[in-house]
Amino acid sequence: LKDEREAALVARLAWMAFLANVAFVFGRNATPALYIEHMGRTRLARAMFLSAVVIFAAAPRFSAFARPRKAARVYVSALRCAAVALAALWALLYVCNGDALPPSASTQVVYSLFYACEDLSTLVVVMQNGAVSQELFTATDARRVVGLVQLGSSVGAVVAGLSAGGLSERLGARSLILAQIV
Repeated sequence: LKDEREAALVARLAWMAFLANVAFVFGRNATPALYIEHMGRTRLARAMFLSAVVIFAAAPRFSAFARPRKAARVYVSALRCAAVALAALWALLYVCNGDALPPSASTQVVYSLFYACEDLSTLVVVMQNGAVSQELFTATDARRVVGLVQLGSSVGAVVAGLSAGGLSERLGARSLILAQIV
């Protein structure tokens, strides 16, 4: 690293990548578990399909929206929007009676929307984190430092992966999702 300023920037970006990947892994593990617990295994395939359709439809639109804007501003906006949307849907999960068998249509809709929103929001946040790094460095500097930023992402995935099971057993899947939102 060239100087203290660059080192501080790389450390901050690595920390952001770490947190983004922790949220991604927590959501990827807790959301299907929560969905299966309340909606059943047979409905999971539909939620996964809905999530894929939402991602395929939204990703090009998000990319077109983000391209002419500053990556850092888009990143902050994506974080805020994801947190608000997930928090609202998370609160609705408590309102819905997910324990009733068969689940009501409104409960199925809320759980499916939560599943798709969680998938899309974490994907956007992780992608936008990389865009911020690319925007802040020249091509030459990026070759030197982006690996260190991505190391933060990889460490986040490992830490979250190793801790998700134990945390979920102790605190429940909803707690992991709440941690992801925060």
